[in-house]
Amino acid sequence: MRVCDCQPGFTGTFCEARIDRCENHFCNSGICVNGVDEYSCVCLPGYSGKFCDEEMDLCKLSPCLNGGNCTFIKGKYNCDCPAQFVGSRCQTLKSTKCISLPCENGAKCEEVKDTFVCDCPSGFDGTLCDVQKDFCQSNPCKNGATCLSRDGNFECICTDGYEGPIEAFISANLSGSSKYSSRHCDKMKDYCTISPCIQGQCRTVADNFFCDCKSGWKGEHCDVDINECIRFPCEHDGNCTNTPGSYYCTCDSYHLGDHCEILGSCLEGPCNDNGDCIQQTSTTHLCVCKRGYTGDTCDMIIDYCNSDPCENGGTCQGFIGGFSCSCLPGFTGETCSVDIDDCVGEVCQNGGRCVDRVNGYECDCDGTGYHGPQCTEDIDECALGFCVHGSCTNLIGSYDCACYTGYIGKRCAVEDPCIPDSLNRTKHDCVHGVCIHPSVTTKNDLEIATYECRCELGYGGEHCIHLIEKRRSVSLGYIAGPILALIIALVIIGLVLFAVVLIRGRRATQGTYSPSHHECSISRLPMNSMLKSPPEERLI
Repeated sequence: MRVCDCQPGFTGTFCEARIDRCENHFCNSGICVNGVDEYSCVCLPGYSGKFCDEEMDLCKLSPCLNGGNCTFIKGKYNCDCPAQFVGSRCQTLKSTKCISLPCENGAKCEEVKDTFVCDCPSGFDGTLCDVQKDFCQSNPCKNGATCLSRDGNFECICTDGYEGPIEAFISANLSGSSKYSSRHCDKMKDYCTISPCIQGQCRTVADNFFCDCKSGWKGEHCDVDINECIRFPCEHDGNCTNTPGSYYCTCDSYHLGDHCEILGSCLEGPCNDNGDCIQQTSTTHLCVCKRGYTGDTCDMIIDYCNSDPCENGGTCQGFIGGFSCSCLPGFTGETCSVDIDDCVGEVCQNGGRCVDRVNGYECDCDGTGYHGPQCTEDIDECALGFCVHGSCTNLIGSYDCACYTGYIGKRCAVEDPCIPDSLNRTKHDCVHGVCIHPSVTTKNDLEIATYECRCELGYGGEHCIHLIEKRRSVSLGYIAGPILALIIALVIIGLVLFAVVLIRGRRATQGTYSPSHHECSISRLPMNSMLKSPPEERLI
């Protein structure tokens, strides 16, 4: 037996009933609204909190003006005004009469002697028509409905099964509430107007509704899909797949019909064992052959060698479902179409070039100095007469020519254009110059002698045939000689002067002194006599 594991908030055999969370919870000064696995409280004016159990002391907000005394009783406040003030908050002077529009909520003001009177509209009371009447005092809501007085009128929250007249309105759906708000809750509710049956027809029964479900659906609201596959409706091992409100059967290759109840011609085994039979109708079928077989009943073996698939002389050998090729030496691949590269690796040595052949290779040793199958044998170039006019020395992989006088080049095969022959004839074109730097260049596999011309003074050009105009010039020797002589002379004069100064300085500070004969014989002279200069002193 199957058991339904209900989601939170639902109960019943098929989880079709919602649990009333308000049954065991109380909202004190408020109204409980049932939801899905939860409830909420709509508090009356003057109360707050999750359970509407917190009374709000509105006097703490000092609503009374002009010295009015505030008292708080059952969620409401009242202002006891001084004699000269009126109003719900003592906000209006009595002496202002109607000029200041003291009447509230659209009330009409009338002056009476030294004061005024407010003619209040329906729903309001008080000196200034600022007090809202409690419309619920007359119990206008029927059948156990809850009455709420608000905005100059009343509102009824109906119990399940009741509603008001057509002009009634649906209240806000708090947490999934199913209760309806209307004028008086004096009319039985038609539950089918909200189309509660998802996949069925709705019928109102007493204070509830009943759903006649379509085929494939069940539940209070016909929103539960029936899994028909648990009854195994598909015959002959057909595979059942459940769909919303229905199901379908997937039959094997031998059966047809919505429930795989029709026997097909494939049961007779028309495709032998070499194919799969696909039933098209009860009497027709199609054979899908396995690899290697063909024909309407898959009774013919395919010969894959008929198309000659093997290339390059390969031999074909067929088998059921395919073929194989025996390749000749040098070829590979499924059809022998790939030539084996015999040059893979270092086959040719000493710079030889490998040329791939069928089932083999060749080494091109040209220019390497070696020969042989793999270019490993040294060539004796001297034995082959490589040096035409010179002495030959064989080297490993090469050779060296020592050319005779009058010849140049790798093989000494080209005459030196700068050296005259036995008849004193030259092969250069230096008309007014000397042939220098003879060398050999190769053009179209031919060795050609090249050279340069060093021209005589007064000539130029590639072959020294152009006369160059002479220009007067002063030789560097004519300028450098006198300058060098002048520098040497100045150096000598400087040295002589330095020596003279040095000698005179030494005489002034060194040597002996002796008086002259004149100084010794004449000891006195008259003051007025003319003095003659004494002879020069002698320094010894």
